[in-house]
Amino acid sequence: MNVGGAGEGRIGPAAAGLGLMLYGLLTQTYRMEREGAVLASIGLVVFVGAAVFFESTFEAGRVPFDLGDAWPVVLVAIGVVVLVAGLFGHWPTGGEHHVSGGAH
Repeated sequence: MNVGGAGEGRIGPAAAGLGLMLYGLLTQTYRMEREGAVLASIGLVVFVGAAVFFESTFEAGRVPFDLGDAWPVVLVAIGVVVLVAGLFGHWPTGGEHHVSGGAH
């Protein structure tokens, strides 16, 4: 059931990022500003990528790239990369400082 407006969900990451940036500016929280900027950037990249993909798809009547019969292999490979990155990857947040050895 969709109770939102026609544009709901299309600007989510960028809007949330801008909100975090604004809140960080108002509260003088540098980490919140930075994370908001990253989220807004991700939203902008997704928006531009989708715009280019769909514009070229609608204009030419086909996708801008053709993987032929390799689609399943590519999708599984992307899934494996995301899974491995989620399980074993370290995503630094900028606020963590690890000191090896010695007392803190």
